[in-house]
Amino acid sequence: MVSAPPSKSFLHREIIAAMLSGHEFPIDAEEASEDILATHEAAKTILSHINCIWIGSLKSNAVLTSDKLVLDCKESGSTLRFMLPIVAALGLEAEFKLAGRLRERPMQQLINQLEKHGASINRSETGNITISTSARHITPGEFSFMNPESSQYISGLLFALPLLNEGSTLYVHDNLESSSYVMITLDVLGKYGIKVDYTHTDREWTFNIPGNQKYTYSYSAPEGDWSNAAFLLALGALGNNPIRVCSLPLPSMQGDMKILDFLEDFGVTVNRYPDIMDVNAGTVDVFPCRKLMAITRIDASGCPDLVPIIALVASLANGITVINNAERLRYKESDRLTSTCSALKNLGANITETKDGLIIEGIDALRGSYEGIGYGDHRIIMMLAVSSIISEGIVKIHDSAAVAKSYPNFFEILNKLGLADNIKLA
Repeated sequence: MVSAPPSKSFLHREIIAAMLSGHEFPIDAEEASEDILATHEAAKTILSHINCIWIGSLKSNAVLTSDKLVLDCKESGSTLRFMLPIVAALGLEAEFKLAGRLRERPMQQLINQLEKHGASINRSETGNITISTSARHITPGEFSFMNPESSQYISGLLFALPLLNEGSTLYVHDNLESSSYVMITLDVLGKYGIKVDYTHTDREWTFNIPGNQKYTYSYSAPEGDWSNAAFLLALGALGNNPIRVCSLPLPSMQGDMKILDFLEDFGVTVNRYPDIMDVNAGTVDVFPCRKLMAITRIDASGCPDLVPIIALVASLANGITVINNAERLRYKESDRLTSTCSALKNLGANITETKDGLIIEGIDALRGSYEGIGYGDHRIIMMLAVSSIISEGIVKIHDSAAVAKSYPNFFEILNKLGLADNIKLA
């Protein structure tokens, strides 16, 4: 039995909501992922630049230090995309330091909206982003996106706009992929006393956000992380022994809970045990399956983080699995479609990359091996680690430390489960 780690999605949002209520959200720094540490440190920096507890309403007597904030986002897209509109709403001047592929990931749609409302945003030659406002804060009003590049833009504005002195309306036209993450944001906002009214259809969302709202501190332990648990659950499906994963919310707003449906569609036996006293204390059992069946088509738009581990399972499933609507994976820590395809080909999988996904024709065994980088991508590294229990050759990963971006204890868990014999880390 193994416990799922705390949800990154909830932790980012809890840290930010706590900051906006004037509090520091407690985390276990030794077990926290690099992304969570980036958000936590940024939140502490913002709090240290506020000389009076006024967060939640822009009072005229608020006193801010004049120093420019330096916020180190490392490679965390959530930290950058959540904090940028918040800093703009607070009227602070800040430099956001970016590392790795975060410098290349999409930001322009969000920047355009903030600049329309009074923000001045510049990129340095090193890729860092500097923001200031001509007034005390950005102006309220109408914010509009057509097919946004990331749902994180929407979440960032939902945190920021309640701070303004008048109401705002946020429109999303055409498509909002990964909308489950926006629902998580709304859930956390509600816990902290923030009111947002919204309506939506398949092609349009409208959020009405009153101004002059005040965040009220409300601590609760974050639920387990379905994105990271997916790799543990796949171990049960592909290995020789069942696996039990506990501390998982049943049900959950996290889109990556979809891993259970996918495993069942592949033919895996999955038992779910909700806890009637605590929704976050659910337990899932997954049993080994030797007759995996392909899933004809998988729409990954709502659960893109699952693609690497789904592709690994599909590589041993009888038939052809087509994964599509995953083009945004090209802008993650690696081009995740290319890196997934390349890694699995090395292991012997019959896999082809398409513009927005992957085509995998299942085979009876992975007879290859892998030695090389994990593309600096935590989810590719975890997928390679899981592949080691079924590949005939050794899996040797040269940059395994990058797993700390989301799951720093992952390899310790594999060791405890006795599943790390075929992995070599460098």
